[in-house]
Amino acid sequence: MKNGCLNATSLSLAFLGLCIASESFAHEHQADTEWQPNEYSLAEAFAPTPLPDRVVLTWMGDPARSQAVTWRTDTTVKRAVGELAVASANGRAMNPARFEATTQEYAADTNTAHYHTLNFVDLEPNTLYAYRVGDGVNWTEFFHFRTASKRPKPFRFVYFGDAQNDVRTHWSRVFREAFRDAPRAAFMLHAGDLINRDTRDVEWGEWHGAASWVNATVPIIATPGNHEYHRARTGPASEQFWTSKSGETLPIIVEVSPKGDGLDGYDVRVTSATGVVSSLTLDSMGKILAADRAVMEQTGFSAEEVVGSLSYGPPLQVRPRDPGTLELSGHWRPQFAFPVQRAPKGLEETVYYIDYQGTRFISLNSNADLEAQVPWLRRVLKDNPNRWTILTFHHPVFSPAAERDNAELRKL
Repeated sequence: MKNGCLNATSLSLAFLGLCIASESFAHEHQADTEWQPNEYSLAEAFAPTPLPDRVVLTWMGDPARSQAVTWRTDTTVKRAVGELAVASANGRAMNPARFEATTQEYAADTNTAHYHTLNFVDLEPNTLYAYRVGDGVNWTEFFHFRTASKRPKPFRFVYFGDAQNDVRTHWSRVFREAFRDAPRAAFMLHAGDLINRDTRDVEWGEWHGAASWVNATVPIIATPGNHEYHRARTGPASEQFWTSKSGETLPIIVEVSPKGDGLDGYDVRVTSATGVVSSLTLDSMGKILAADRAVMEQTGFSAEEVVGSLSYGPPLQVRPRDPGTLELSGHWRPQFAFPVQRAPKGLEETVYYIDYQGTRFISLNSNADLEAQVPWLRRVLKDNPNRWTILTFHHPVFSPAAERDNAELRKL
């Protein structure tokens, strides 16, 4: 130090010492080997709050003149609203109009939430709009959507089959790569089995999380698959039937032991009405990998006929004695708003059509009341002014797997 001033060398050494000390302190903190992470509950991660989430655009009417939106909050939100304006470069000058939403309560397996639906109507065709939803204080960000042209015009859409399993790990990547390839898609079409277990809110949370904000700006068309349904009021799960080679229906008691939460398959113990015990080994999809001699003795089938088949398909056709009633997921209607067009009773918002720029998209429900949909479909096809028609439903008319053939669909 000369004349009360630090020279450059002193400053450099002082700074270097500070950096070394800071690095040392950081390393000392990182060296703590006692700390262990705790798994955060998925029920907590996907719990509703006063902040809107699970925002989804759908259509209840003409895509050129309307746009529906649904979202979720916790039950403290008693009144929900949306704001809408023609999008402009200057967001402060939008001056949006405010609209009231309708609200319904839904009790899922891990929480009870309020789901809100708002249908923006009397819109201008081929126009970019900005909107947000909330309770008047707690809002989403502003999202954009564009109404359809009222005239036939080329467009792109993205088709998704079964998201269903490992949504957070795998389907999230599929969806985001699809969006990268088609960021200006007119809509996303989901042909069923969006999730695996329809009553589990965390699975729906993963589905919404995979698409995230995209669902709030690119509308969806969805049709239910068998995994959007469940059996209600069933008998005991252990009480089953299977079929013998002679065609006889045999009552059995089934005990299932999952291996690795079912991801590695199942060991199945089967007890006949006469007390004979047999065993099966299944993979995670229900395919029979092994069967002991008692299975052959009880049913009359050979090992070659049984191994490699699906347990719930031919030849054994394992099935519940009391299957109960088939019910659509309670999540479906609160979170999706689709047209109601004189569909067969009980199939509303799963059987519907949407006309988009010269193409009629028809959703059919291949899970229930197939024959009741035939006259409805004939009428919708007859009164169709569009050049193109696309039908979507979950089960294939022709399947490459013999045990999954859907001959009843072809007969209709």
